Amino acid sequence: MIQKSPLRYPGSKPWILSYIEQVIQDNGFLGSTIIEPYAGSAIVSLSMVERNICPNAILIERDPLLYAFWRCVFECSEALINRINNTEIDMNAWIQYSAFREFDFFNENHLLDMGMAGLFLNRTCYSGILKAGPLGGHGQESQYTLDCRFKKAKIIEWIKHLAKLHSRIQVVFSDALDFLYQLNNDNQFFLYLDPPYYAKGKSLYRYWYEDNDHKNLARYLHECHFPWLLSYDDHPRIRELYNDEEVFKRDLTIGYFANQKRIAPEILISNLEIPPWMFKIEAN
Repeated sequence: MIQKSPLRYPGSKPWILSYIEQVIQDNGFLGSTIIEPYAGSAIVSLSMVERNICPNAILIERDPLLYAFWRCVFECSEALINRINNTEIDMNAWIQYSAFREFDFFNENHLLDMGMAGLFLNRTCYSGILKAGPLGGHGQESQYTLDCRFKKAKIIEWIKHLAKLHSRIQVVFSDALDFLYQLNNDNQFFLYLDPPYYAKGKSLYRYWYEDNDHKNLARYLHECHFPWLLSYDDHPRIRELYNDEEVFKRDLTIGYFANQKRIAPEILISNLEIPPWMFKIEAN
């Protein structure tokens, strides 16, 4: 069963899977296609599909390197695995794949190169942040060397496992809000949204949100007819944007994620009646 993604991702939430499964079941949305507009590690959507809570998933990703990676997993996994096996995890490769950070849009002719770049940088950059420097530093003088998070056998195992879901996964390169505004209201969707953090999004992601972007997302969800669940960093501005008790349910429900031996609070918000958070998350 899927518990981890091949990607290390700031804010990835494998611990929330059982909670979301409960929300979908309790509200009668079994059989809905799950949409994850900020795919990232995509652990939530992929897990819901594998558990047959949702028959299909649509992953939306604005970062072209992460989008290309997921395309490779579901469309050309063997080629991706061969590239992983044949790639030395060293600074020469890091410099080579870092050049793909200059790509702001996806290029079909470079699908495998960009997909491998997304994986390589995610697994060799500090904290999985694609725009960060290399683990161990450029001089590789740290005890944590470039390859310490790039365990080929385990990554390949995860990719092979996920590739079996290829017929049930659609990957879309798009801005999340652009995609959401084009959804057909006649279809049965469940949205799980994990947007860039309000406070530290700029430092964590290559594509982050300014205040107006967060405001536009709140406006969309205020009028949204689909069932949705949203996770955010617990910031006063987010509480301000989601303070309509007639629309936003349980906006004071608190979740936690463990990251580098610190615990950071998050809030769970929905247009459904969702249960209180009952899980305790311990820092590593």
